[in-house]
Amino acid sequence: MVNMKNFMNCLKNLKLNIYNFHNEFLLGKSLVIFCPKLDSDIDRYIEKLSIIIFDNNIKSITAVRMQVPCCGGTP
Repeated sequence: MVNMKNFMNCLKNLKLNIYNFHNEFLLGKSLVIFCPKLDSDIDRYIEKLSIIIFDNNIKSITAVRMQVPCCGGTP
């Protein structure tokens, strides 16, 4: 489960407000969050994302990676 407090703190580091982030990245899309600092089982995410992609009609994927030290572990 996503810890929304941590997610909101991360958004502050993006220097965007919620409205701009939503309009640019989320409007009309679904959201999947991965945090290498809080979630260490990358293989689990690969498995889950594979299921989501193969079981649905995914037309495109947008990856947003924050420029903070803890996101450096994200491939």
